[in-house]
Amino acid sequence: MYGKKLKPKQPLSLKREPQNSYDENAIEVYWKGVKLGYIPRVDNEIIANLMDQKKEVKASIKNKRLSRNPWERIEIKVELLG
Repeated sequence: MYGKKLKPKQPLSLKREPQNSYDENAIEVYWKGVKLGYIPRVDNEIIANLMDQKKEVKASIKNKRLSRNPWERIEIKVELLG
């Protein structure tokens, strides 16, 4: 649907979802208002802690690849600002 429109270096929005019943460190990933999914659980604890401390983080598409596994299709770069 929008996969071909996703390009490296495009900005992404991150939103904490602490009430998520599966993962208290859940972080939603959005592109132009469209929810793409979540930061994988194995990678989200530090980012969630920074966001909970009101630290400013920036996210963007680092790489895109073809894969049958949807968790391997988009590589995201997350940076701590300030």
